[in-house]
Amino acid sequence: MPQNRTLLSKNRDDDGPRGGPAGQLLFFSVDLKGAPHLGVLNLGTGVMDLKELFQIDQVLDMACTPDGRFLLMSALQHG
Repeated sequence: MPQNRTLLSKNRDDDGPRGGPAGQLLFFSVDLKGAPHLGVLNLGTGVMDLKELFQIDQVLDMACTPDGRFLLMSALQHG
């Protein structure tokens, strides 16, 4: 039986990475050379993908739907 999971973190000081479906994906943001990047690590295969986030100055928070189909971010632009 599937377990109900909270979509958004209730702890505003939680800067940790976010998990995807069944705990197989790990989402994180990192600043490289002054530009924010989104990282996705597949824990099953060990493959990591890193993409630059254009037109975003800073990622404030992230949340992933339990099925991993959507990732919601709050971010600063021109801030």
